[in-house]
Amino acid sequence: MINSELATEIHDICCPKCTGNCRSAHHSNCAFDKDLDISLWSSNIANNYFLELAQKAAEIIEELGITEEEFLENLRNPSKNDIFEAMIRHGFN
Repeated sequence: MINSELATEIHDICCPKCTGNCRSAHHSNCAFDKDLDISLWSSNIANNYFLELAQKAAEIIEELGITEEEFLENLRNPSKNDIFEAMIRHGFN
């Protein structure tokens, strides 16, 4: 089962609407719902997207033998390193 907590952490770091980096003309609200029951996440496009990213993150974490926190820190402060290269290989975008 995919880790909804990891998906939520990734959302909180990466969502342009929630981090104030959205350049959308209509500035709509983020569709990610932290209170949604995990069984319904696949029916919410935003939640499903971040679940997919969490799955890719889990694969990267296992492949590189790093912790979730190391992965999340790399999202907060990106740099070209093994994690960055693995993210590209796994289509983390």
